[in-house]
Amino acid sequence: MGWRALGYLLSGIIFWGGAGYLVDLWLGLPKVGLLVGMLVGAAAGMYLLIKQMSQLLTFTD
Repeated sequence: MGWRALGYLLSGIIFWGGAGYLVDLWLGLPKVGLLVGMLVGAAAGMYLLIKQMSQLLTFTD
């Protein structure tokens, strides 16, 4: 279960951070997209983690 949580968080940060980095390259911004992408990725990873945990807790009760 712990590895799944780590995977959700890291994959969200890496994917959305990479997307933000590509937006930075495309628009010529000074790493603003990278920061925003990493924050969005962390939030998305937390959302998926909470959603998965709530389904697991509901299933076991």
